[in-house]
Amino acid sequence: MFDEALVLARTHGDRLEEADALAAWARSPTPVAPTQATRHWIAALAHYDAVGVPEADHLRARLNS
Repeated sequence: MFDEALVLARTHGDRLEEADALAAWARSPTPVAPTQATRHWIAALAHYDAVGVPEADHLRARLNS
């Protein structure tokens, strides 16, 4: 499910949707290795920063806590 959303966002070049898909995947209840979840959070943050949305600050605070 999340991988499909990620592929669609990447196909359309939509960085905000890509960030949202990565963040949703990282926080999903589906078993994900902690290192994989962290990679998703960091990638989502990079996209949020690039787009310049407030989600970047919220995610940065979450990662720094």
